[in-house]
Amino acid sequence: MIAKEFTHLRKSKPVILAAGVIWAIIGWQYTSAGFPEEVQPSVQYFLIEFSELFLFLLAAMTYVNAMSERNVFEALRSRLVSMGFSYRKLF
Repeated sequence: MIAKEFTHLRKSKPVILAAGVIWAIIGWQYTSAGFPEEVQPSVQYFLIEFSELFLFLLAAMTYVNAMSERNVFEALRSRLVSMGFSYRKLF
């Protein structure tokens, strides 16, 4: 995060890289300690959880982007303001 000024990378890329390195270190430690059968279910569980979250966010962001391009939020805001709602009530 400190090197962002110099590398011009988004914050997500180093975080994903660090998470991969951490998982690799955990897997290596478990394997070297003699527990290789413990690693596979854990990695599988977290990979499935990550995939479900990623696919949900991808779909949700697609819907929000499509609605934003069609000015759905602006129309809703202007309708609610015309009905007498203040900006504070909208928030």
